[in-house]
Amino acid sequence: MEKVILLGYIIMRIKSLNKFCKILYDRLSKSKNILIVSHTSPDPDCLFSQLALFYILKDKFKNKKFFLFNKDYNSQKDVLIEFFPQLKWVKNKLENLNNFDLIIGIEITDQKRFGFDEDFEFINQERIFIIDHHKVFNVKNSIYYLEENADCCSFIIYKIGQILKYKMDEDFRSFIMMGIIGDTVGFRYIKNKETFYCLSKIFDENIKIYKLYKLIFGFDIKLLKKFNEIFQNFKFYRNLNLILLKFTDTKRVKKVKTLIEFFRLFKEVNTVIFLSKKNNLTYGHLRSDTIDVSKIAKYFGGGGHKYSSGFSTEEDINKVEKKILKFLNDLK
Repeated sequence: MEKVILLGYIIMRIKSLNKFCKILYDRLSKSKNILIVSHTSPDPDCLFSQLALFYILKDKFKNKKFFLFNKDYNSQKDVLIEFFPQLKWVKNKLENLNNFDLIIGIEITDQKRFGFDEDFEFINQERIFIIDHHKVFNVKNSIYYLEENADCCSFIIYKIGQILKYKMDEDFRSFIMMGIIGDTVGFRYIKNKETFYCLSKIFDENIKIYKLYKLIFGFDIKLLKKFNEIFQNFKFYRNLNLILLKFTDTKRVKKVKTLIEFFRLFKEVNTVIFLSKKNNLTYGHLRSDTIDVSKIAKYFGGGGHKYSSGFSTEEDINKVEKKILKFLNDLK
């Protein structure tokens, strides 16, 4: 157990997942209303980790009330709802935080990523539990488990299920599979051999992996009409092995992550940066095989993994582009 005191607030990191589960289980036993939160602008790994954790806890605590929340998620606009109707349980409106005895956060690296409209300084340390695999962490008065070597949060949730002796059903297996596919881009970026062990345990012939992959990364045929515009908006910097895409209207571009992974397939490319502008904010999606892009994201107030990060900033998109290029050139 590691205690960190930050500006008078306590952050308690539990290094053993078994111990974290024991503390969480004890706290759940004393709670009636539990809130499970996934971070703002959720990715598939985050959302399906949220659902998988709910399945585990609801099975173990049938008399408890659970509420799933994400400020930005709207299941009615998500094509995944057709295949995973459980996503409708994730609500984007919250009444009163005082109604909950316990808050469990999925990949909440800082307080803003809860997406709460109200201030929750009053929450004591025994009331917030965080599960994450991102290095950056700064949630006040919390108990959290961080596993930096995990390829995705879904893998951690799978292990929690094993510790709590949860009997997996097909839905749960599909949730974990979706999370792993989402964060490893269809297993391309798996770095932990334990992830393969997890896949061997959750594999089911009824789970069509190719369909799950297409759900997350597949292109809509309508996007073909926009390919010309997309290819006109990218710049290739040979000296940096970099492709940079910049758009000022994100409504014209969907499946950003799929586009990024497409450009990463070019043999001469090590790094892909996607910049977009929406509602006076500049958004950055950063991917690399060789450069620690989390340092760039952190500079603009964002975060993430060493080779996969993101940020949003009020800075002008053109100025952001220049700063990123300078940063990369300075590294050479």
